[in-house]
Amino acid sequence: MVTVLASKAFIEKIFYHYNSYTVSDFESDKQTDIESFLFFKDIIRGNKTILHIDISEEELLRLKANSRLEEDEKNISKFLSTYQNNKVSGTPDLYQKLRNQDHNVDPHQLPCFLLLDDVSEEICKKIETGFGINCFSLKRMKVPMHYRSVTLKSLSDTKSALFSELNKFNYNALEIFDPYFLDNSSVIETCSKNTEFIARVKKNELGKVQLKINADLIDKFPLNEFEKRTALFDSHVKNHNTYNRDCSIEVEFTKKAKHDRFIISNTNINIIGNSLNMSSKTFINIFPKVIYSDYNFGGK
Repeated sequence: MVTVLASKAFIEKIFYHYNSYTVSDFESDKQTDIESFLFFKDIIRGNKTILHIDISEEELLRLKANSRLEEDEKNISKFLSTYQNNKVSGTPDLYQKLRNQDHNVDPHQLPCFLLLDDVSEEICKKIETGFGINCFSLKRMKVPMHYRSVTLKSLSDTKSALFSELNKFNYNALEIFDPYFLDNSSVIETCSKNTEFIARVKKNELGKVQLKINADLIDKFPLNEFEKRTALFDSHVKNHNTYNRDCSIEVEFTKKAKHDRFIISNTNINIIGNSLNMSSKTFINIFPKVIYSDYNFGGK
């Protein structure tokens, strides 16, 4: 499940304006296209979505109950009355903070998609850069293909090309599954492999990137080698945070690696053909999380 935080105005535009359009209407519309309309309709009402709206819980209950409605509330009330479960909630404070680019927010509460009211495309892009989420509005209603479809890319060199592809997307958290991640690092303090990897991770104005690495030591290493290597990586992260106070990284290691390599961000799921630090040719398959969040990738 993923979270979509939407304004009443955006929901009404999709379900009570564009919903009556014909194909020819979309062809002549300069604001959006039929593919984007269908995408927004699916993610707002989709069975993989937890929907949050820019109204209070009290207003939400009143509108769902069709109680004391003003004329301009009838459409959103009709929309909300179709929800008979807890998949919709009101979060006006978070909505306003994100709309105003207030970075004093809990990263764990950030939505995958933010759908704003009458906000410029420029502001939407600043929000994406600042928070590592996907943002659209009534003035930005055309969804780029790579936001809504599966992408397959060939990487000539995994280590150097991987993040060139990943960083085309918005994210503020990465969970990595790579059993060989630590095999390709070194316990020598002066080794640059860890710091080079940290430098490739996309930073944001939120000021924090969460990094969880599920790894293991495949070959026969001494018993405490895993701890030595993770401790060294952690020291390199702390060094980065000391000299880059505008955006810190939090790292957590586990031994829960799987055979296949995955990178799961807060916005997409990525399958990699080999280990992340390998200097060899491979592929990356990128799946939008808002569509494929419940897909069982390799038993995950």
